[in-house]
Amino acid sequence: MGDITVFGNLNQVSIRLKRISEVVKNREALGFPVFQGDEELEYLFSDDDRLCPVCRRFGEERFFTGLEVQQTFSHISRVGEYKFAPNVHETHPELMGECRCRLILLHPAETFEERLYEEKLAVL
Repeated sequence: MGDITVFGNLNQVSIRLKRISEVVKNREALGFPVFQGDEELEYLFSDDDRLCPVCRRFGEERFFTGLEVQQTFSHISRVGEYKFAPNVHETHPELMGECRCRLILLHPAETFEERLYEEKLAVL
């Protein structure tokens, strides 16, 4: 990611800077959507004798993109700012107890910063 350089006459530069400002304000108000292709999430499980075979299988895969998370975990819920519960037991009624596994979003600041940079470039 680099600098954004705006060229043109004074009116053109003013218009482009306003567009960039609008992108930033929009992201500040709405935030970024999660579970996109540019995200990387790590699957963490409690490695003890209560770990079920379904959870162990996901833990072996270990890393997922945001899109893979959307496609793989239909009952996911947010449990922290960048922490999610995959709730794999919801789709496997034969499993007892609550799923203790977690998905952690890796490098959120860098990911969102890159998205914002791309959005700024897109409006120029």
